[in-house]
This record gives sequence, C-alpha cells and structure tokens, in this order.
Amino acid sequence: MVGTGAGVPHYWQALATVLAQDHEVHVFTAQANRDCLDGIVVHKVRAPLLGWFLLHVGFYVAVRTRFALARLLRRQGFDLILGIGALTPFADVATVHFVQARELDLRARGLFPPERPSGGLASIDYALYSRTMGWLGRNFYRRSKTRIVAISEAVKRDLVLFEGASTSAIEVVPNGVNVDRFHPANRVLYRAETRAALGLTDKNQMVLFVGNSWGRKGLCTAIEAIRGDDMADVRLVVVGEGSEPAFLDGLPEDVASRIIFAGRNQLAIERFYAAADVFLLPTLYEPFGLVILEALASGVPTIVSATAGASEWLVDGIDAVLLQDPSDGEEARAALRSILGSTALSASLSKNGRVKAENMQWGDVANGIIATLPARSLRSKSHATALVGAIPLEAQ
Repeated sequence: MVGTGAGVPHYWQALATVLAQDHEVHVFTAQANRDCLDGIVVHKVRAPLLGWFLLHVGFYVAVRTRFALARLLRRQGFDLILGIGALTPFADVATVHFVQARELDLRARGLFPPERPSGGLASIDYALYSRTMGWLGRNFYRRSKTRIVAISEAVKRDLVLFEGASTSAIEVVPNGVNVDRFHPANRVLYRAETRAALGLTDKNQMVLFVGNSWGRKGLCTAIEAIRGDDMADVRLVVVGEGSEPAFLDGLPEDVASRIIFAGRNQLAIERFYAAADVFLLPTLYEPFGLVILEALASGVPTIVSATAGASEWLVDGIDAVLLQDPSDGEEARAALRSILGSTALSASLSKNGRVKAENMQWGDVANGIIATLPARSLRSKSHATALVGAIPLEAQ
C-alpha cells in the first residue's frame, strides 16, 4: 500500500467518513487505524495479519460466520450492509474494485513485465490468493442476488465476461477524491521542502509515479519515457513498493540516475503531488486508479492510460493526456515532452483536471451507492440506522 492512496482501505475510510455525517456507521475490519475512523463504531474481525492468502481467507471465514450467526439469532441490527465483492456474500450491496480473474488472464498471457523474482513464499502466497479470489468470484457473481457496484465500466465488463455476472445486477459508481486534502495550494506549502528532501534542484523537472505492482502499473513504460538527451534534467520519482533491481537491471547509467525510488515514504502523499511537474501512470491494467484523481485534484498535469478505469471520465487533451498503448514508451515520451515543453498545455491540464476532480468527490460516491438501493432507503441517524463496511486491510 502507498499511504492513504492505497485502493480499498482508502475507499472505505473515505466512504465511511462521509456516510457517518448522516448515518450510524459500523465498520468490520481485520485491522484499522481508529484515529482515522472518528465517530464510527469499529468491530475487530479476527483474521491472521499475514500475507495475502491467509488475511483474505481468514477475513472471509470470520466475517461470514459472524453475520450468519447474527441472522440465525435474529440479531442482525443493520438496515444496510455494504461489503467488498465476493468477500462479503451476505451484503446488501457489494462494491467491486478489482476482478482477480481478469488479472490472472492478463498474467497468463504474459502481458505484465516481471516485477519480482519468481518463486519463494511471497509468490506462492499471492498465487494462492489470486486463484482463491478468482474461484470465489466465479461462484458468487453468477448467482448472487446482492446488488453490485462496480467502480468503472471496465470492471463491470470484466465481471460479466470473467465472472458470469448479470449486466442488470451491476451499477457503476466511480471513485471519489478529497479535494481539500489534494489541492493546488499545496504547492506553496510543500513543493520546495519536498523537492529538497528528494535531492532535486531548480532545473530538475519532476515526473511522479505512484503505486505498487510496478509491472502492472507500467513502470517500464515510465522509465522508457525519460530516455533521451532532452530528458537529462528530468527526474522520475517512484512512490510505492516493488523490486528495484527488476527495473534497473540493464538500464544505461544516464537513465538509471534519473530515477528516484522514494519507497513507502513517511512524507504525506499530497506533498509528492505538490512537488511534481507531471504525473505519469502508464498502467497496463487499472480498474480505476485513485491516484489519478488525487493528481488531478492537486492540479498536476496528468498522463495516464486510456484503459485505466478513471479515464472513462476524462477527455483526452483536456483533462489529461490519455495513452492509447500504455506499453509504448515512445508514445509516453511524446506525451511527456508535450507537457514539459508547453507552459500553456501544462496550465490548461492543471486547471481542467482540478475541475474534473471537484465533480468526483466522496459525497458523490455515497449518493451514487445509495441511489442503487431498492425503494426502501436509509433512514436518518435519528432513527438509529446502522451501516456496515467490511474492510479486510488496514485503513490508513
């Protein structure tokens, strides 16, 4: 995970916070930072906090048992249960953020560059997790009566194609962003300090890449984009976790020296956006991409794959530059040159991106999910309405 930019935990923390303004919210989680869930009732679910497979399977078993017993004893107590896909088959509404069967298909076809050495316990753990989630999905979506909310049209298509879900059972509600936290004004507050901490000089142009799963998210393409003599002063700052040698091996020294791996940095992620001149995410597969909205809200000119879920709401050349082939380093380099070489284009993308983000806030996500409900609606807080969000990972 990359700070609060990490997908599912970030989504549920933000959604729970917004819903808690009008409803009593209960969160069921294997691990949570209670300081980030103020005013929300947190229920700890016992699950092994070890690896992908044991954590998710443990959470699935524990939380399903808890709700099955509540139903049996008629002690459910909640007007609405929100959950995460196949992990929460008892939910009234399940949000889907990632289709594991889709990723397995892409990996089987060799479309993702390697990002870590094959073999070892970590690889076995993730393989078990992927196959288990794929199996759960295929056995859940095709016959479930749960209302499904996909975070993009791409996720909806994958659910139908790979999981056998019914098109009519799926609504699309895009992700949101906190436009107060991610704001162009942060440049004044944090830009100079953050760039100095990264060792950047005034002549350096900073290109920001944020995310884990570097192979899938297109780090190879991002590195290709900074090749060339005219990119000598460009610095690609990579925020997130991955295997650096897998991407540095064989690179010419002049290109490798332009890459700064910031890791899972202690600096708040909004400070990196404040320091950046361009945000680049040439992702090969991205169901949505919260970091895309964060960059837009921060006023950073953005280059992103046209296939990323968030791109469904963006206009190429207006809100962001959309890459038609995220594996094409030449296309990414041309897009980068066009922004770095044009103050007018950079300013236009910054302004329009911010406007787009302002129209995609977390309140809109909450309203969109509530709009998918049947005729009965959530009651107000005065009627002691309770809502459950099931979070299998740490909400940071």
